[in-house]
Amino acid sequence: MSNESEKTDLIHRIPVWVRICAVLAYFMLFSLAASDTTNSSSEAAVNSPAAEGGQPVAAHHIPWVRLIVPDLMVAEWFESDSNRIGILDRLPILAGALLLLGAVLLIGHSLLRLLRIVPTNTLESSVYSFAVGMSAVSLYVLLIGLAGGLRVKTLYVVPVVLALVYELYHCRTPMSVRARAQQFVARLKPPRQAWLILLPFGLIVAGAILPPWEFDVREYHMQVPAEWYRNGQIDYLPHNVYGNMPLASELILIPPMALGSGAESWYSGALIGKTMMSFYVFFAALAVMAIARKFGHQRSGWAAAILVVSCPWIGYVATTGLNEVALGCFIVTSVLAILNAQNSKNPLRHVLLAGVFAGSAAATKYTGVVFAILPLLVWTLWVAKTRGNHVEVSTASEANDDASSGQTVWIFAVVFTIGATIVFSPWLIKNAALTGNPTYPLLSTLFVNAERDVELDQRWDRAHQVPASDSLGEHIRKIGYASSRQSPLLMGLLVLSCLVMYTDRRLLPLALYLVFAVLAWWFATHHLERFLVPLIPLSAVLAGVTLERLFSNSKLFWGVCIGLSLYGFMYLGAGMENDSRVLVKLDLLRHGPALSETTTEKVHRFLNAKLTGDDVVLLVGDAEPFDLTPQTIYATCFDPDVLQGVIDGKTPTAQRGALAELNVDYIYVSWEEIKRYRSTYGYDSYVTRDLFNKQLLPAGVISVETELQIDPAFGQLFRCNQ
Repeated sequence: MSNESEKTDLIHRIPVWVRICAVLAYFMLFSLAASDTTNSSSEAAVNSPAAEGGQPVAAHHIPWVRLIVPDLMVAEWFESDSNRIGILDRLPILAGALLLLGAVLLIGHSLLRLLRIVPTNTLESSVYSFAVGMSAVSLYVLLIGLAGGLRVKTLYVVPVVLALVYELYHCRTPMSVRARAQQFVARLKPPRQAWLILLPFGLIVAGAILPPWEFDVREYHMQVPAEWYRNGQIDYLPHNVYGNMPLASELILIPPMALGSGAESWYSGALIGKTMMSFYVFFAALAVMAIARKFGHQRSGWAAAILVVSCPWIGYVATTGLNEVALGCFIVTSVLAILNAQNSKNPLRHVLLAGVFAGSAAATKYTGVVFAILPLLVWTLWVAKTRGNHVEVSTASEANDDASSGQTVWIFAVVFTIGATIVFSPWLIKNAALTGNPTYPLLSTLFVNAERDVELDQRWDRAHQVPASDSLGEHIRKIGYASSRQSPLLMGLLVLSCLVMYTDRRLLPLALYLVFAVLAWWFATHHLERFLVPLIPLSAVLAGVTLERLFSNSKLFWGVCIGLSLYGFMYLGAGMENDSRVLVKLDLLRHGPALSETTTEKVHRFLNAKLTGDDVVLLVGDAEPFDLTPQTIYATCFDPDVLQGVIDGKTPTAQRGALAELNVDYIYVSWEEIKRYRSTYGYDSYVTRDLFNKQLLPAGVISVETELQIDPAFGQLFRCNQ
């Protein structure tokens, strides 16, 4: 690092009291802002003080209030009923997730050794091992899934055994067992500051163990892997359009499903995989710590990591089972690889890793193509250009520096592209083979799918188009300080980082990356705030470096870090927009009385108690069947209606026969969901109340289930007459 005083001269010209006042001013603006809470489920905010159904509330002060009276928060963890407390039932899930993490790290470390990539320190080795391991495991599961081997247990054990044998073979050293054990224990001993990361992260893991409640997670993030596992293969899902998009991070749910035993192994395996996905938070924090230390001191790394794990958006996504944190983790890990390539004597291996991680980001979510592959490729080319002929590659054709630099750029581009292609192209090939559209369901006008109705494609495009009437000012307000899931200081520090970049231009590529990604989000997406979450880890690097340079006083710096850690912990613990029942028995959370007022929750609990895994339920409007024990026939609002395909144009006798042929025992119609769809995206006009109440019921095809009392305005449950 060059002269530190020169790099921090501008910000240090500002008096300390002015810096403190600037930070306090933003913090007050943040704390007093009216926030729009957006609970996806009322169950997710049991007794929540901020559960206002999307109404503006001063949500940012609630974590601090709960810090004053923590007993109220702890009581919510077990719903103020000690009889509902269950801790031991978490242990198998947590143990399974830790074993899975160990296998991933082992495989990742073995691949690094095989590629002869030697990270500079233990911190970067851990980050690389995790990212490489997760990329490799998801790619492996995809390939065996396409081959129809998802239920073959041996296929999941063999890679772990091979990696273990490979590691043991290469670890033959004269070091004694005792010395090796002491070295291992010394590495495990965390520094004192680690509790600032482990405190909020521990609550994130506790929340991730809980059954899923978020709509998208129950619709496809966990539902699609469960379907693939039950089918024994990864195939085209005509009833779930989301199941045909890249879902690399979710494939980690399948190995524990396959290695489990019993009829419910798919469910326990899914919880293990969901918990495993929460570890992306920890390794994203380690990645930003490693990056920030390259631009500042040790404290910069700690600040960046704490900003990541304490951010409510990060905790919300990780506990619900969404995949934006995974995307963000791969982005910062790729950035770390690029920075290492910039200073390495043998950079091409790091460039290859950067490409693999960028491809893994795209394999996690299509937005990774724009948020990861494109900007990271440009950054890689810039590194190649600035390194010039210092790269240790074949230079036989180097006639001058310009020719050498041009050759280096092309080599870097090819190596990066190879890495990205290895992990991302199988998803494109899968879609091209199964649907004729490698980017399915995107670019439907370019790649026409005969099985897709034009109206369905238009419905998809309407739902995901760039909103023409959105207010830029309102989005700036929400993202800047008003969002209920925003960090107390992240955005304020990000603005102040301009003072740091004025004298430390090394940070400029990170800022340009963020500017490009935000512009892409505004001009190319439907402005879902959650889509910006992958940028939080990279933002934390700039914010962490800025925080360290703002406060040279150690006590003041660590005081701010403690406040950030406590805020993140109290946000999750208060259950403002997430399920905070971290001590309630898992069985009660799944099978107990439905605390949610939604009709769908009540119907699902009833069907689980009434039916077995051999029974079949046909869902109309309800597209979140994950927690149902019986088999389900369903469709998302962007897919053809399943009921119409079964009964349309048939006589009552033929309709009964068609339902009997599918072994359908019950039909559940969620009118509340259909109403929501029709008010936003659109829904099939074939499904009407008259279809059920004036046609199918009088004809004796179905009969109303009277054992469960629900409001017919919100939903109806019918028993099929066979």
